[in-house]
Amino acid sequence: MDIEILRQRQVYSSATLVICRSKTLTGMRTKVTVNVPVCRVVMRKFIFAAAFCLAFVVTRAQEGSLVIEPERGERWWGVYAGGGPSMPFAAPFAVDATVAGSGLVPILVSDDGRYFQGAPGTGISFDGRKFTLRGDSLCKGAVKAGKTLREAYIVCAHTNFPPSDKVPAAELFSMPVYLTAGELGAGHTQEGVLDYARRIVAGGFPAGIVVIPAGWDTSDGIPAFDQRYYPDPGAMCRELHGLGFRVMLTVTPLIGASGRSYRRAADGNMLICSNDGAPFTGVSDEGCQACIDLVSNRVAVAVKQGLESLYNDYGIDGFRFDLGDCLPFISHLGDESRTAFMQNWAGLGDLSGLCLYSSVVAMPSFPYVCESQTVSEDGWKALGEAMDGPVAMGLCGYAYPTANLYGSGNKTSSDAALMVRSLLVSASMPVCIVGFAPWRLAGNDLKSVKDALAQRARLAEYITETARESSKTAEPLVRHMEYQFPRNGFADCRDQFMLGPRYLFAPAVDSSATRTVRLPRGTWIDRNGKRYKGPVVARIDVSGGRLQWFELTGGK
Repeated sequence: MDIEILRQRQVYSSATLVICRSKTLTGMRTKVTVNVPVCRVVMRKFIFAAAFCLAFVVTRAQEGSLVIEPERGERWWGVYAGGGPSMPFAAPFAVDATVAGSGLVPILVSDDGRYFQGAPGTGISFDGRKFTLRGDSLCKGAVKAGKTLREAYIVCAHTNFPPSDKVPAAELFSMPVYLTAGELGAGHTQEGVLDYARRIVAGGFPAGIVVIPAGWDTSDGIPAFDQRYYPDPGAMCRELHGLGFRVMLTVTPLIGASGRSYRRAADGNMLICSNDGAPFTGVSDEGCQACIDLVSNRVAVAVKQGLESLYNDYGIDGFRFDLGDCLPFISHLGDESRTAFMQNWAGLGDLSGLCLYSSVVAMPSFPYVCESQTVSEDGWKALGEAMDGPVAMGLCGYAYPTANLYGSGNKTSSDAALMVRSLLVSASMPVCIVGFAPWRLAGNDLKSVKDALAQRARLAEYITETARESSKTAEPLVRHMEYQFPRNGFADCRDQFMLGPRYLFAPAVDSSATRTVRLPRGTWIDRNGKRYKGPVVARIDVSGGRLQWFELTGGK
């Protein structure tokens, strides 16, 4: 059964969903009232009553645990919003607890219209045949919400994590995001950032959002420019704005564990401490570090005020919040403290809609763009896995995912072909992240980069409008093919995806000159105007390093 949210007709009525929990599962009878958007059934012989008559499919295994057994042919997605095993799940896995900041969420959705939503901390395992859930608040079990993956997700979202109506800044979808760390290195300066932007403009590339790497601040816990390296940040921002750029600072909770700045932070009780009361320190790629104690509301307020001063005093436009290697620092915290840390970290984004989060840091309905970072050190292998993360994030409740193939910007490659194809994947995502200095390419590779950025600009208005719709419908921008085209054999499709309801992307993720694209039913038009009548399997030329897409005429 295919459904369509009545967004295109501007109909925003709602219906009341009443859930009655049985006495045998909860020890009492309660009623929960939830507002969900009204949906229209396209196939008239079906009705959408199933979405509101939630049948609880539960098998009691033991106290504190439940078992969900997939129906015949039923496939499931979820849990791993931060990357993990291939989906739909086939291989066994085990998650002890879905806690804040782990990239794990207590959500499962199936292509048979069922879903499970647990409380934070729920443990989930899969033995290849069935799911076992452990934790509190398991009384609901698997909920029957419809007949498709999309129906399961929509009802799950509006019942458990309704959209907030907040929309990320339009510039994120209309301008390339330049990560400068790979080019500028650890010793970056104000003049280095300005020179980077001048080269972008002089090279004929579009102005965008320039991201200043971590290390611009004084590292004493309160965000402030280090005047030794950034002597006049106001003048820097004015010049960058004059060139057409927006300015984004990388913010991290980690600071160096030595020197005067560290001592000021420690004396001010700004740092996470170990059991003996001394600041907890650890070694990362950046050396010995400590972590700002965002469990403390006092510290969180101080950090937020520091960021607000940068915003107001110098004209900084936004922030990229990068947890970096801080997870070992907070792993020893209790569940409540870890949750408080992540909530305060997520709350820093309230300062500006122009912000990026380098990883999943909050529970679903997070109203900011989250990056999915590939973990493989092999560049081509990472490229092949680049689509998995954003698609998984979309099915886990994060409406605005995007792919980041460059980490914090310091993962660079000298392989020109890999650089070009990485950019083509990035340009097909909601936010186009450029993690290398594009002027260093030459010949056809340089032409490919310029063409990709120019073609990407054609999609900016569409992506921005789709993001606005997602803020009301909770539907993800990056969509699994099975989500948009149920029962068409796309459940195991991992090398192409939908960007919203209209555009299909199938980027090349290896060095091949051609690739196969599966187009569902409907009329599709590629970027050159060639028409395809689906369903059809097409072999397309990807040798030219061009951004390819297929538009479904009339949408879906």
